[in-house]
Amino acid sequence: MKPLHLPCLLLLALTACMHEEYDTSDGIDTKIRLFEEEISMPVGNIGPITVESTVGETLKDFLVADENGLLWAKTTDMELYTVNVYEIKANTADTSTPFTWNPGTKEVGPSGMAGLLAAFGLLCKNQEVTVKVFNPLRDAVTLNSTLSGYCMNWTTYMMTWMDSKPLSGVSLPSNKTTELGHFDIPSDDVLANVSLDDLALDLPANPHDRIKYSSQPSFEFKCDYKCNIAAGETFTFEQAFTIDDANLALGSLSLKKAIVKLQAVNTLPLNVEFKSLDIINPVKEDGSWGGYNENVKISENVMVAGGSTESPTTSDIILEFEALEGTLPDIHQMRLVVEISAAASHAHTLLSANQGLYIKNATAKVIGGITLFGNE
Repeated sequence: MKPLHLPCLLLLALTACMHEEYDTSDGIDTKIRLFEEEISMPVGNIGPITVESTVGETLKDFLVADENGLLWAKTTDMELYTVNVYEIKANTADTSTPFTWNPGTKEVGPSGMAGLLAAFGLLCKNQEVTVKVFNPLRDAVTLNSTLSGYCMNWTTYMMTWMDSKPLSGVSLPSNKTTELGHFDIPSDDVLANVSLDDLALDLPANPHDRIKYSSQPSFEFKCDYKCNIAAGETFTFEQAFTIDDANLALGSLSLKKAIVKLQAVNTLPLNVEFKSLDIINPVKEDGSWGGYNENVKISENVMVAGGSTESPTTSDIILEFEALEGTLPDIHQMRLVVEISAAASHAHTLLSANQGLYIKNATAKVIGGITLFGNE
């Protein structure tokens, strides 16, 4: 019998010791698993998603925050009635002696803002309205009228609040703005109308000669209106965000699929649903927009329940990225579409600039490890 050479002995030993998992009789497995549980990587800035970053863009002409962060829908200097002194002269037969100018009833409503609030399903809370007038003359003027206001439910078209205040013998100082009246409105329905009923001004003789030097020559009746806002049962709004500084370096990992976990903290009293998330391709060489990456499928319809500043809701956001062909690319820019809607458990909670949906940490957890695919 011929002796076995050392290489043959080694080959036999290795074959005898080989674990069944590495049996190559059925071919070579080209997949390699790394980091079996999860790895972390930076994800970039997402959010915060706030009321101001959503409906605030549409309501930017009306929405303001006070020193405590509470949001107010506010409009100032709404014109109720303006009349030029020369117009009064032109429409009065004799102004050589003191006389009364009586233009009748004048009214106004914050219709533009009211329409937007109602369209979004937002409720008005703690409504306030103030009526004021500017007297352009060098003389005090006496005013008589009744200040009235009412709210309307725009679903039932029923009046839900009404009040009036008599204005009898109110003195308007020379060349100043005077507050005529103020309403604190208990109704959650939007203020529909403010009026000065049977308005009358007792004017001096020849008022056109009594205009204060450098003053504008008109009596100006104006309203200031504001209210806190809360989400009604029908409130819903969809908004798109661009995430410009995403930093998911997946391209070098040769991943077919990645399950990314983020932790969200929601202090909004609103539910936030991730409707869609799209990867934006890099800008083309000619500088034009790269479009969306159609090769990557991303899970959608992730819901984060509403919370509050005192009791925030913490939720895991699980996003599954899957390359339909090849492997996942590096991700630097994404477009996120969310829908925010009323949360029944936080109905009628006042909305604040301090409320938002925040990503608790700046890293994503890629769950389940990394699978590297070799050439098969």
